[in-house]
Amino acid sequence: MEKAPIKKFAVEARKKLKADVTFQLERYGITENGIVEPQTSTDKELVFDLGNGNTQTIKGERYVNQYRNLAAHVRGFYTTDEPKKELEQFIEEIAYTWFNRLIAIRFMEVNRYLPVRVLSSEITGQKLPDLVKAPFSGDLEFTEDEKKRIFELQDANKEDDLFRFLFFKQCNDLSRILPRLFENLEGHNSFSELLITLSFNDPNGVVYRLVNEVDERWFDIHTVDEDGKPIGQVQIIGWMYQYYNTEPKDKVFADLKKNIKISKQNIPAATQLFTPDWIVRYMVENSLGRLWYEGHPDFDKSDWKYYLDEAPQEPQVEQQLKDIRAQYAKMEPEQLKVIDPCMGSGHILCYLFDVLMQIYLDNGYSKREAVRSILENNLFGLDIDKRAAQFAYFSVMMKAREYDSGFFGRKNIPQPRVYDIQESNWMGGAYKHEMGSFLNSQAHRDTLNYLLDAFVDAKEYGSILQIKPLDYEGLKEAWETSAAATAGDINMVMWYDAAKDAVAQLIEQAVMLSQKYDAVVTNPPYMSAAGMEGTLAEFIKKNYPDTKSDLSTVFMEKTIAMCKSQGYMAMINIPVWMFITSYERLRVNLLDNESLVNMVHPGRGIFGSDFGTTAFVVYKKHILNYQGHYRRLFDKQGDVETPEVREQRFFEKRGIYYANQENFKKIPGLPIAYWVGENFIDDFRTGKALGDICPCKKGMDTSDNDRFLRLWHEVNQEKFSFGLVEDEKKWYPYDKGGNFRRWYGNKEYVVNYEDNGAELQNSRANLRSKQLYFKEHITWSALTAAGTSFRLSDYKSLFDSAGSSAFPNENSIFYILSIMNTKVFDLIMGVINPTINYGAGSVALTPIKQWDEKDKIDRIASNNVEISRTDWDAFETSWDFKRHPLV
Repeated sequence: MEKAPIKKFAVEARKKLKADVTFQLERYGITENGIVEPQTSTDKELVFDLGNGNTQTIKGERYVNQYRNLAAHVRGFYTTDEPKKELEQFIEEIAYTWFNRLIAIRFMEVNRYLPVRVLSSEITGQKLPDLVKAPFSGDLEFTEDEKKRIFELQDANKEDDLFRFLFFKQCNDLSRILPRLFENLEGHNSFSELLITLSFNDPNGVVYRLVNEVDERWFDIHTVDEDGKPIGQVQIIGWMYQYYNTEPKDKVFADLKKNIKISKQNIPAATQLFTPDWIVRYMVENSLGRLWYEGHPDFDKSDWKYYLDEAPQEPQVEQQLKDIRAQYAKMEPEQLKVIDPCMGSGHILCYLFDVLMQIYLDNGYSKREAVRSILENNLFGLDIDKRAAQFAYFSVMMKAREYDSGFFGRKNIPQPRVYDIQESNWMGGAYKHEMGSFLNSQAHRDTLNYLLDAFVDAKEYGSILQIKPLDYEGLKEAWETSAAATAGDINMVMWYDAAKDAVAQLIEQAVMLSQKYDAVVTNPPYMSAAGMEGTLAEFIKKNYPDTKSDLSTVFMEKTIAMCKSQGYMAMINIPVWMFITSYERLRVNLLDNESLVNMVHPGRGIFGSDFGTTAFVVYKKHILNYQGHYRRLFDKQGDVETPEVREQRFFEKRGIYYANQENFKKIPGLPIAYWVGENFIDDFRTGKALGDICPCKKGMDTSDNDRFLRLWHEVNQEKFSFGLVEDEKKWYPYDKGGNFRRWYGNKEYVVNYEDNGAELQNSRANLRSKQLYFKEHITWSALTAAGTSFRLSDYKSLFDSAGSSAFPNENSIFYILSIMNTKVFDLIMGVINPTINYGAGSVALTPIKQWDEKDKIDRIASNNVEISRTDWDAFETSWDFKRHPLV
């Protein structure tokens, strides 16, 4: 699948649809300045005076009603503080809804789920869509007036007008099958038809470009790539979803550089990444699939190419696993509950559907029975993004149709439990203050009031909301019963009619967020704490203090909590949680209470970006001495390779490790260092931490380097002190990291430390570790992309946060420096902190052993320092330069 044309189409389609919606609103006198009321208004015609002699007319009862629905909907925008922002958000929503509908119809026509093609023709070279060429050849039912309209348009050769008429007719018909994506255009709340202009003839139009620029094979569920893997549905919908967000995402990250935080409306654009198909299959097969297979060993899992067999276990561990599997053996397919709480466009849900279908069929169910049960009992999905929810809903419904060819013809088509999380803001306080005893039970009134409070600003938090497990099913029944009992009270009836759907949704999402699951599988949103707006940041600090540094790790904690005891959580995430200090508490909790079943560690490149990834499966029960199965798919930390290359390494069975997670606890900081051996772990038991031998400290942050730092040759040499504190001097040597260089060098910067740093102290500078200033030390560059490079700093300089330093005593400084510059030290650092940023805290944890030949090591290290010093001083960039060695 070529992604470039998909991206180009999605980006341009968004622009075009937004422009069309804006233009249509202006035609009806709706702008950020307000609404122009109709000059003439009847039930069948509206006339608007738009000024400068311009008028606009809406004819027909259906379209007049739609306009009135539209005006009623947008009127509330002008009572807010930011009507322009509200209108822009509305335009965005209408545009993406029509985009999703067009993609849905394209998908359905290509796969012959529609009787007649709506946007294109099956006949190669025929430009006219099949439905336009033969309007009565499908199963659409027309009134006599509609037939008359069709004939008139045909006679007048108005092909685009006929296309629009038939397109909306098809959309209206699809509202019966897919009510959460297609609306009843004659419904009492409908208006979106007024806001879209479509043409199959216009080369710049969305329909034309969709049909002609995006290969229809990519929509076909039967299409496979060169390796025999299907590329239809999941792939095309996922990439359409992600690429549509390209410009909003770029803007969010540009704003972050200006310190503009990510707003609630922009969270989806900023955080969603499409998961490669093989990663999805790995996660589902090793969570839901593993749970079922372990209880039903005769189940045929031959199609599961990404299933990782159990690592070899000790007899006592194997017995525990045997007992667990005996419990799984009692499960029936209807009992399984699985969820993706950050479902995006539904990629993971679709494969969960596939595996559930395999389970049902293996248990003797028909496809028709299985489809209904999966939708009603097994599969759940949530997201904060309405656009994502529309796509996910559609994807799941298409899965149902794929397995049950008669699905769309059923009288009562089951709807999947897949939703965008709704907020209760607009209902805030209304029930408490106005509805009295509408619910006849105080317990149910309390529950409803709790939901009205709990889901305020819910789109800010999404699935990380912590919802109490109350009697929601009882509330649902009481809500419907009370409505019938108060049917004679007009005020109650009006309020119930306005709130019934919203309350039903709150109840449903409360059920989904409070119940426990056999498997939770997701690709979480990625957003660091630095990018969060205050409301979200405070919520996370309060409720998720162990994982607060990134939204993705917050979801890691949340999804484990969503699992049943002895359930599975599978996730792809950035691997920072495995190593860095910020997540040590998370690791402690995980290693004490759960078991890491297996992991696929692809490294960088999975999302086409430069940050690392790891996919893993957690079992919600701690099994002492459990051996996990790990796959390391990269050779060198920091290498960036495509998802396809990483997948190939998976199939080549590269980098297989088995690790007892109890061993992780023996390493300081509890890193998930699955690739190290027993001898390595023993070094931490027999060695002494470097930080116990000498201080390892981070230096100062000036807060304004342009003001306080200079290159040494930029300052008056009479004001420059070479490492001695002198009253008349202003500039002093300053270790600031720098490029890769071992033993000695990178002596380039000086800092204004006049009068013991008086000017620094009166600024926002952080004079960290001041007691160690001007002492001989070992320094290094915090960023170590080229490898570790530790250097002697004997000029008694000050040091920076990026030039962290260790302070051994005089007798051991060369010995410590030599150890720090070894391959072994580099290897150990790669375990304690496998990032490109080596902080003082992680360096301090490194074990140091005493060797018998210290004097010899000291001499070699001293000689290396002198060689490096001579090399450094051989160039004019050194303040000790005398002459070039070749002169």
